[in-house]
Amino acid sequence: MKTFSKRLFSILMLSLLVTGFVCQFASAEDISDMSNDYFVKDNAGVMVYNEVDKLAENARKLHNEYNGLRLMIVTANNLGGESIENYAKKMAKEYGVNTEGRDILVLLAVENQTIHVLLGEEIKQHISVEEANTLIKTYAVPDFEREQYTLGLMALQNRLINEVKNSIQPGVEKNEISTTVTFAQNEANDDLLVSTGLAKVMVIGFFCLVIAVIVIEFVCA
Repeated sequence: MKTFSKRLFSILMLSLLVTGFVCQFASAEDISDMSNDYFVKDNAGVMVYNEVDKLAENARKLHNEYNGLRLMIVTANNLGGESIENYAKKMAKEYGVNTEGRDILVLLAVENQTIHVLLGEEIKQHISVEEANTLIKTYAVPDFEREQYTLGLMALQNRLINEVKNSIQPGVEKNEISTTVTFAQNEANDDLLVSTGLAKVMVIGFFCLVIAVIVIEFVCA
């Protein structure tokens, strides 16, 4: 009886250790699998590699901490005659940004001297259009006017991340709202990744548990 109890206790303890290890492994794997392109698309070529890395890393940490909330930055040379609102929606669709949820898309059109922020309805409940425009004018436009585009994007990203951390609660709502600022004229006016990760945890954890039980039975035999 004592031998059986010891075996059962050992199996339970090892199971807990294996489960914790697998969860940590799967979580790290999911985050590392998301490339920089998932968060930053510098189509206008205004950044160097380490700047892209920094912006992507900030967005990756936010994505991890807030259950998949995605803050994506896209740059474009020009809008090709489209309105920046329509162009932003097209970029969101092309890159899989969830405009019906909690994602945020920041679009910078360099030649058009315009920046646009597209916010999901859940974000809009906590960050108003006026607040977003204030962040753009205060933290991004001064650098944009000096053609320091990356500095402006980094400053804006940091402020948006702070706003998320200070006010956003979990939840997804439909609809969307957007903000646009043309900075050349501001001198006077200033949800699949989660399911995939869970499946990995369950499969890996199951096989690890089976192996652990076999090993313990063999050792205790």
